[in-house]
Amino acid sequence: MALYSPEQILYPPVNNIAFKKFNALAFSLHGCFLAVGIGNSVYVWKTLTWKPILCYQKPGSMIVSLTWDERDCLYFGCNTGWLTVVAVVADKVPVSSSSLPPYHSEGFRASQKSIQHIAINNARNRLALGGEDEVTLWSFKAHDSNPYHDWIFIRKLGNPQDENDEMNVVVTGLEWAYDHTMHLVASYLKQGIVTWDTASYRPLFETGRIVSDNLTYPGYVLAGGSMFYAVPSEKQIRIYKRLSGSSYRCLRSPDRIAHGSPMVWAHQGTCVLAALGNKLVLWHLERRDYRVFEIQDHQRITHLTRMAVKWARTSTKTQVTCRIVAITDNPKAIHVWRVDVPSKAKRSNALAMRSLVLISLVFVGLLYLYL
Repeated sequence: MALYSPEQILYPPVNNIAFKKFNALAFSLHGCFLAVGIGNSVYVWKTLTWKPILCYQKPGSMIVSLTWDERDCLYFGCNTGWLTVVAVVADKVPVSSSSLPPYHSEGFRASQKSIQHIAINNARNRLALGGEDEVTLWSFKAHDSNPYHDWIFIRKLGNPQDENDEMNVVVTGLEWAYDHTMHLVASYLKQGIVTWDTASYRPLFETGRIVSDNLTYPGYVLAGGSMFYAVPSEKQIRIYKRLSGSSYRCLRSPDRIAHGSPMVWAHQGTCVLAALGNKLVLWHLERRDYRVFEIQDHQRITHLTRMAVKWARTSTKTQVTCRIVAITDNPKAIHVWRVDVPSKAKRSNALAMRSLVLISLVFVGLLYLYL
């Protein structure tokens, strides 16, 4: 069983932080960095020491989306349509937070609308940007000799509306189905989840559309679920299969799921983690049970993210760790939870010990009856 324990509380070096808005946060793919978008600034911490190593400001804009690629380049989108890429170097750690080192950055105006969602396909050198009612496709080429990229606009995807659909189109999420495919998964406020073939620029109708039962209560969780999608409603979370779109599970919630509650996949897509008020609730898909964790100070959780599993191998044991990060409101702080997952050897030893204890108790009981 995974062990959740508080590890760190981070306070960004921001003046008048009570009046600043936290917009986005994301771990790097290798778990070395944590990025948080606050107002028009992006702050990056190194997870080994939890020291800030980068503060990047975008005057006149609001940071609304964050993501990382495999080369530890941080992509962030702004409400003005600007996309910025910052190359973060692991061995550049400042002496103090006031002397942050310079980093290479590049950016361009990618849209006339706010860039609220970014999805990167490194294997295919594709980039998808989503905001308001549009999804655009880009190709890029990274150079080993210099940190700059070549950006080429491909096209804008059509709207997933039927002939009789008069509801407004609002993009709520983007994710590439798999690294080596050209299939892009997009979720929409009213039209549900649609898988696009970016080679033909048409939706894959064989997968169907996954639409929330209550269109006045939209919400779709895409990223991290290797085989499933999660569709929350007020009292439950429905799980759908990624390939077929068929219903798989229905998870009951111990508390009301408020509109816009932060929710992510965890533990390699086998669990769903949600923030309900000041609590973290972890559902296990196969067992259909849940665990509840409370954030200290009993503050409401406004944002949630998780780090992919990180393995640490030694000559004698294997340690599996990951981290959960939650942002609380009033006061605003970044809470880091450490998640320790025992290795298979430890789990086997624990089961063997439990079986030995059980056999011993049975033996003592039989001996007592015999005497």
